[in-house]
Amino acid sequence: MSKAAKICAICVNTDTTGSSETWLRIKKSTTLTISQNPETETFDYIADETATNEIKQYNPSIDQDIAILPEQPDYEWFFEQYKKHPIGEDAHYDVLLTYLCDKKSENTYYAVKQEAVISFTDFNSTDGTLNVSIAFCGTPVEGTTSVTGGVFTFTAASSSSLGG
Repeated sequence: MSKAAKICAICVNTDTTGSSETWLRIKKSTTLTISQNPETETFDYIADETATNEIKQYNPSIDQDIAILPEQPDYEWFFEQYKKHPIGEDAHYDVLLTYLCDKKSENTYYAVKQEAVISFTDFNSTDGTLNVSIAFCGTPVEGTTSVTGGVFTFTAASSSSLGG
């Protein structure tokens, strides 16, 4: 198991009916970098010698290169979405980031669920990858994920339950 697989797991909710959450873990990707993309604003105060940059907000995103491996659940699901060319609301999915490096109790970890727009940038048959861009939107929901037998179950936190 790669070091990245032990640190963070990214899952997408494949239940499009909205009646439940069925989390599919992206396993067959070679990278997992969560780009925070801070949006800053510069203030040039008259009393200061240098300008001050303040962070207005973050716009997290993840670019995934999913290996083209027929019969692998993550590739099969993403390829089906790729073929549909989803746009507008059809390109919105719930995504779950489970930080396996932040254990809260046995098989339970800090997690964030958030809506994301999933777009497809390349089907690269030379490299054997389906390139996917996951751009988070809306308001993240913090909580925990329990992982049992490879099944991820998210529970939203109350405002005081996450503590260190």
